[in-house]
Amino acid sequence: MTTAMVDTAVMETAWFMVAIMTTRGMVAIMTTSENTKRSVVDGNQVNVESDKPGRSQRIIDKLTTIDFSTVYAKEYTNQVDEALNAYKAVLDVFQNADNLLQNASLDYGGIPQLRQVATLIAARQLRQSKRDFFFVGFGGFDNHGNLAENLARRFSSMNTAINAFVTEMKAQNVWDDVLVATQSDFARTLDPNGNMGTDHGWAGQHFLLSGAIKGGRVYNTFPSSLAAGNPADLGRGRLIPEYPYESFMVPIAEWLGVKQRQLSTVFPNLPNFNASTHLIAGLF
Repeated sequence: MTTAMVDTAVMETAWFMVAIMTTRGMVAIMTTSENTKRSVVDGNQVNVESDKPGRSQRIIDKLTTIDFSTVYAKEYTNQVDEALNAYKAVLDVFQNADNLLQNASLDYGGIPQLRQVATLIAARQLRQSKRDFFFVGFGGFDNHGNLAENLARRFSSMNTAINAFVTEMKAQNVWDDVLVATQSDFARTLDPNGNMGTDHGWAGQHFLLSGAIKGGRVYNTFPSSLAAGNPADLGRGRLIPEYPYESFMVPIAEWLGVKQRQLSTVFPNLPNFNASTHLIAGLF
């Protein structure tokens, strides 16, 4: 899974417009301050012909203009109206994508969601969003069989899409304000199973891309040995992680404007780790 986390504004204030977008579907909701919401729109295409002209709008208009007697019903209609307005705003952006993008003809390979992310970044001022978080789902890595062939295809798709995305970000002049980070819920064993695949493991690695980070290096300590029976190996190459997820996410959060006093709230497990040894210093 690849996650593009984008900061598109200066960090002089704690109050700002926020957008959270997710693709498999693409999520797009613009909200105020630290309170954020999310709703799903299809991540591969935007279907603008799915409704008979005005039919759904008339139904929603009637629903949202009724004066209900309970606070719960009123809040429900407010939420429906807000969700519809957010959907319309994003739909307008996607319909105008070719005019917003600097390189509309770039090939995003098997991850067309990254083109949508690039489009939404280009429209950040129209959306009045100063902090954007995009979650782009890209599966196909749970290879219990035929690992080499399947992994080569996935990496090829990633390479094509990320190259296009970075090219577009640089053309938009925002690459120094954009960060791409990978996430996964588990890693893999280091040795194969009987189907020339790998099984679920624990420790793994991630990569970060940004014009703002000090890149071109491996952060944290790479295992001194990957041989069977090494100190971190619990069997079949299932390595115990030496560094937590917070290792790179805390510096990213601080870069995005999270204050020191807020870190323990954002990262509840942070007190379990030694900041001097478990968190990356000087990432940006």
